[in-house]
Amino acid sequence: MSDSIQIIQGRTASHDQAKLGLVNVFDGHDVRLDVWNPADKRWLGKLKLKRSDIFPVGGGFLRLQDVGGDGQRANVSLVEFSAAGIGAPAADALALVEGGELDIGDDAVRIVEVDRDGATVETWPKRYPRDVVEADKVVSQRLEPGAVLALGGSSLQVRRLQPRAGEVLGFIEFDLQH
Repeated sequence: MSDSIQIIQGRTASHDQAKLGLVNVFDGHDVRLDVWNPADKRWLGKLKLKRSDIFPVGGGFLRLQDVGGDGQRANVSLVEFSAAGIGAPAADALALVEGGELDIGDDAVRIVEVDRDGATVETWPKRYPRDVVEADKVVSQRLEPGAVLALGGSSLQVRRLQPRAGEVLGFIEFDLQH
């Protein structure tokens, strides 16, 4: 295990090939974290986390260990985590994490539910937050391993489905195809 990663709201930190940015903390416990890969300028996701959540990033797992702040700027502490029996997504894969969103081109994607056999996801135009987008602009799809999710000029192929396992958030591991 390495030292913890500290991020102050509005700043970034690095973990392997990923950059992490703390967007905000709501009510002292609902954390919004952005993740991207600066090398290939690829957005890896918007995460919605709570203390103790474990999520995949940069070919491994991180745990949201602590949430704090000085009244003006929130901060979080993340630590590497070894999830016994759960393989981390490949470092070059996109991982859509339960409770988060993934932006690809002009679309946003989120998991409705995921199990080992399939996942239901919703897609919608990313310029709208999901909770205010018109119902006719939301597309719900069931995905299985190997399925392809077409989004604008790109598509995502499902490598693996990982349901929630204790504190490890469920996720879908994708290959980005152009």
